[in-house]
Amino acid sequence: MNQERNQLISKNYLQNCETIILSRGIENRLKTTVETRDLLRQRGMIFNENYFILQSQRAMDLYNQLAMENKTVCAIIHSTC
Repeated sequence: MNQERNQLISKNYLQNCETIILSRGIENRLKTTVETRDLLRQRGMIFNENYFILQSQRAMDLYNQLAMENKTVCAIIHSTC
């Protein structure tokens, strides 16, 4: 999963996003690697300001909130474990 995240971030799949949300899974089992955080920082993203790493339900809630505020938000949600 982390390799897939890094590929999405590094290939500019998320290039037009004001905010990026990554989930840790339903039970918070998924870790976010230093490499993933570095890729986000290289894009000028700041943790808990315009990129977030949250438990899946909280990630979906934040995504919905920001989308309703007409923010350009992208999320990679891990829906198991």
